[in-house]
Amino acid sequence: MNYKYLAKENIIQRHKKIIEATGGEKGMLKFSRAGILSRGIISGHPFVDGNKRAGFEATDIF
Repeated sequence: MNYKYLAKENIIQRHKKIIEATGGEKGMLKFSRAGILSRGIISGHPFVDGNKRAGFEATDIF
């Protein structure tokens, strides 16, 4: 499986475009902590199934 990794700057730029297009608050809040949470759940595989979905949901709530 081929994975495409995004640099932090790419993610920030994409977020900026999303906010400009759809509205919302600009800026970042604890980016590194959210990334650690997401990565821990997604790559740690604590669940039998749904790890990516759980990781994204946890990060969204965070």
